[in-house]
Amino acid sequence: MKKAILIIFLVLDIIMFFLYYKYYIKTPEIIKYNAKTVSNIEKNKKETMKIYIPDDKYKYLKGIDVEIPYYKDKEKKIKAILEKILPFEVKVLNIYIEKENLYINLNSKFKEIVNDSEKELYIVYSIVNTVTQVENIKKVKILIDNEEIKTVTGYLNYNKFFKQDDLLIEGE
Repeated sequence: MKKAILIIFLVLDIIMFFLYYKYYIKTPEIIKYNAKTVSNIEKNKKETMKIYIPDDKYKYLKGIDVEIPYYKDKEKKIKAILEKILPFEVKVLNIYIEKENLYINLNSKFKEIVNDSEKELYIVYSIVNTVTQVENIKKVKILIDNEEIKTVTGYLNYNKFFKQDDLLIEGE
């Protein structure tokens, strides 16, 4: 009988220890996030970026400060920026950075959106003037559905890299 009581108390002690450990001892919060997530985005941290968007009549670019998640990874940061400036129909398929050159691969909806030369000019330079603010990005090349294109409306040449153009910005 004494052995049975001793075993019951031992089992109860083990259960109580397990419950105490499970509900009262917390692991550090950082362990709950995988290392890749922690290195790419700092939880709840934001940064302010200036984006350039065309005015309603496509006559100039206006600068607007927006908040985006803070990313250490440049490609993720650029994707977050592009989501703020591209029309919702246009999707970023992928981006690639080679030294100071940025390649942006967009879906074919881009061609439908930039259906005249003024829209094309201001939407392209909205992209270029915004992403060239990211550290070490000097030139931008736009691809459509993984292919280089020569032109959309006949106004801009997509075979070359685009560089920042401050003359299109309001007040510059």
